[in-house]
Amino acid sequence: MDFNKKPLFNYACSILVVNKKGELKSLFCPFGVITIAKLDDIPPDTRMIVEEVNTNLQDIIIYVINGKPYFHWHFQILMQF
Repeated sequence: MDFNKKPLFNYACSILVVNKKGELKSLFCPFGVITIAKLDDIPPDTRMIVEEVNTNLQDIIIYVINGKPYFHWHFQILMQF
């Protein structure tokens, strides 16, 4: 194993979410999100479904939606604690 290479992690089915009270919850795919601003041809405030969650080599979270990868910061998660 080459320890100098950073692995590409693939969580695929869940993420951990922390609310403002510091409570932790596992959120499993598929889960709902809403676009924060216009994204490609997708208007703001569009509800979408995250099919899979990945990270890239820089540990940035990526959502797979309709088979396409998007950075997580384009979305707000739709959930309640």
